[in-house]
Amino acid sequence: MPDPDSDPDLSAPPAAPDPLDQLLGAAVRAPAELPRFGPGDELLGRFKIERLVGIGGMGSVYLATDPTLERQVALKLHHGADTARLLREAVAMARLAHPNVIAVYEVGEIASQAFVVMEYVAGTTLRAWHGAAPRSTREVLAMLLGAGAGLAAAHDAGLVHRDFKPENVLVAGGRPRVGDFGLARGSQSRDDDDVDPATANTAPDDGTSGKLVASLTRTGAVLGTPAYMAPEQITGAIVDARADQFAFCIVAWELLYGERPFAGADLGALARAIEAGPRKPPSGPRVRAAIRRVLERGLAADPAARYPDMHELLAALRRASRSRLPLALGGAGLVAAGALVFALGPVHGSKPSCDGTGAEIANALPRTLPARILAAGGPLAVDGSTRVATAIDNFATRYRAVAQGACRAAKIDHAWSASLFQRSQACLTIRLRTASALLSIDRAAVAEVPDLVQIAAHLPVLDGCLDPATLAASPALPADPAELDAAVTARAQLDAATGQITLGRAGDARAAVARIGGTPIAALPIVADRLLFVRAAIANVDDRLVESEQLYRDAYFAARAIDDVEVLLPAVAALIQLSGEVREDREAAEGWIRNGLADVERAQTRTPQGAAGVYTIAAQIRTLQDQPDEGARLARLAVALVDGKRSLSLAGALAALGEARCAGGHLADCTAIENRALELMRGLLGPRHPQVGVQLTNMALEREYGTDPEALAFATEAQSILDGAGGTSSVAVARTEVGLAVLIIENDVAAQYGKARKLLDDGRRRLVAALGADHPDVAQIDGDLALLDNIDGKQAQSVVRLRTALAIQQRALGPDATRVADTQYNLAATLRELARYDEALAAARDAVAIDAAHRAGTAVHVQSLVMAAMIENLAGQHAAAYADAAAALALPAAKHPEFPHGWAAMEAGRALAAKDPLHARALLEEARGVFVAIKSDARAAECDGLLAHLPR
Repeated sequence: MPDPDSDPDLSAPPAAPDPLDQLLGAAVRAPAELPRFGPGDELLGRFKIERLVGIGGMGSVYLATDPTLERQVALKLHHGADTARLLREAVAMARLAHPNVIAVYEVGEIASQAFVVMEYVAGTTLRAWHGAAPRSTREVLAMLLGAGAGLAAAHDAGLVHRDFKPENVLVAGGRPRVGDFGLARGSQSRDDDDVDPATANTAPDDGTSGKLVASLTRTGAVLGTPAYMAPEQITGAIVDARADQFAFCIVAWELLYGERPFAGADLGALARAIEAGPRKPPSGPRVRAAIRRVLERGLAADPAARYPDMHELLAALRRASRSRLPLALGGAGLVAAGALVFALGPVHGSKPSCDGTGAEIANALPRTLPARILAAGGPLAVDGSTRVATAIDNFATRYRAVAQGACRAAKIDHAWSASLFQRSQACLTIRLRTASALLSIDRAAVAEVPDLVQIAAHLPVLDGCLDPATLAASPALPADPAELDAAVTARAQLDAATGQITLGRAGDARAAVARIGGTPIAALPIVADRLLFVRAAIANVDDRLVESEQLYRDAYFAARAIDDVEVLLPAVAALIQLSGEVREDREAAEGWIRNGLADVERAQTRTPQGAAGVYTIAAQIRTLQDQPDEGARLARLAVALVDGKRSLSLAGALAALGEARCAGGHLADCTAIENRALELMRGLLGPRHPQVGVQLTNMALEREYGTDPEALAFATEAQSILDGAGGTSSVAVARTEVGLAVLIIENDVAAQYGKARKLLDDGRRRLVAALGADHPDVAQIDGDLALLDNIDGKQAQSVVRLRTALAIQQRALGPDATRVADTQYNLAATLRELARYDEALAAARDAVAIDAAHRAGTAVHVQSLVMAAMIENLAGQHAAAYADAAAALALPAAKHPEFPHGWAAMEAGRALAAKDPLHARALLEEARGVFVAIKSDARAAECDGLLAHLPR
């Protein structure tokens, strides 16, 4: 157990006990000393004392044995504690049962002193763990997130710790456990609730002033450790869970930067430092700026400016510490075709034989493709041709086996009905035509060896075509043979389109939709639901998210109506991802996760890969929602469904499990799982496949590029894969290049910006060669290059790139795509810096119009309105500026502290300065308050400048 209440001085990590801390500890001690117990003493006839662990201002801790339950416990005797309050606390803590909180077993009274019996954890303190060996930023964050999860669980039970510090977190077996809730109270309590006013005394006058020290009039009003206290705790004001959030962020800052955010040798100096805001982090180990911003918000002097709760803080910290690129793994499989009825003529003949069944496979697949790959040359040609040939052979072998097995079941064993056999034949027909469509590569595309290898690694699964339960549950089709043949062909083409989109070949998918969409066959149920799904996927690729979500919803319910689980499960997986990750709408995500898990329960035997895809994405969302244990549970379910079958679905499930274990602080387990996923991808795709490079880049992005040796090793290997890719014009190669560039830019590695630019240039060249100059992904890279131009102060060049990106997006996606709005916004901001206000305003108004149509009310909509107002003010169009700023302020998203409420209020005030100075002053003061709360000093100073010119 930790030393209960010792702590060092206020301005640096501890070295020796602080006199002020001792004084505060003495203020809450009972008048008489606690009784002392020695080894062998028994308490309550049950607990046998082994030794004294520690003693401090709040109590003494003993290691004892409970012979009844045959376990060791930590027994803490409290000095002068309120037994009734401790009992309430123990009951609340007993409900936690959380892996990151030390369990409380019992509470009572002995020798007029309250005692608490707790779980004994043989570990070390968080501070000792941190100092025992060099720790990477990733390791520290994992430990902090685990401890934070324990705090969040306590808050959910109605407890506030009030003394969170490194000494009160134990680390055992790599897992942090929050303990020593000796100062814990219910939420919304005051620190002087248990202080007798008659015993209070006055703190000495140190000459300080200000709200943080004005009410420090009783030493009894200050409970906790001063160096980690929230300002409201120092003043004796009402304290809630946000005080623990403040202490947590101090601990995080200290462990990440090697010093505390506030320096002060006494409470007065500490109070002044808190009001001034966190000091600039020291130079040294690189910590992402996004992480620092999360901590700064948690360290706000005003509790209202902090995060609403620990869950939100931890979620923000996870987002800031993690950035991943999309892996084209196809969680539910690249293709998924339902088992359909197909008219095949009579089943039973005079002399049934199945010897020749499945022979049609011989001429159905492009057997010359491996030779064409080899002849095209390139660094991946030999390995790629071998892998594609093996995949085609394996598919053909399995196809014959399934076809002959179905024939025997129907014609020889007479175990199947004619209807079941027809469904099996239709199932095989769809999968064969799907595979043929995926592998039908023209001569120019043969150079795309990585894509071909990926297709070959995930050809359609045939198992369901031999499973009578799956076949019996498949949706029905019309009886007309010609109509059925057309439906089977259309379904296969759409199933192939799903895989093509996954590989970045949305153009092929659009062509399939255009061929099928206008025909009568599109109205057939088993074609209609897949057609909706493909349209949704295309809209998603094109960043038309509102349209995409509605189409996925339509596809989901259409598939549900006919029990087409091959569309139902991928659709619900997409809806979980859109609501939970893209829009971060917890309520909507919760509903879709519930639907998805219910669907999986009844469908997982029919399509294990589809079910694994739902579990995988649900696991990722739970991890993002600060529920890593639940994320790990769901990911394990995904792994269990596809384990033993080496597939990219398994690799995706393992990646989700590794991410959840990382988020839960289990770094050794996490690394082992991630390495298993990596090795599986190497085995399936080859060690030099660009998708392996993307996975390596993701693993580097999860770590701190500037400090973690693993991050550098992963990035180096990914770069090596790129170096060996030669002239391959592959989407997968480009993704790796872009991923490495993002790694450099996100980690502010300024010395390597030149390398990032080259990677983006190379990625752009490959995408132009593979997808064409008008592809939206090319435009995305132009936007990234424009960002680097702005960093280099080359705004004019940035404008050229953004206009190029805009032209591509407008041609490829349409003039009202949301990605077009994003580029218009960036173009407006850049043109504003160049004082080209007419052009800037045109771009901003286009962004506003698109956002109002497709993202109404969101934070992005607020930002585009504010950008328009800024430019209108600069152009002297104050009435228009006020209208746009007021419209932004009226949107709910503008009220969030992280969204530009302050910007909108400032521009509204600026617009009214001449016409209505009193209203303008109120708006500008409102804006200034927001900027001070979020520590935007430059914007606050801008408000001060505007206010100085207004009459009072």
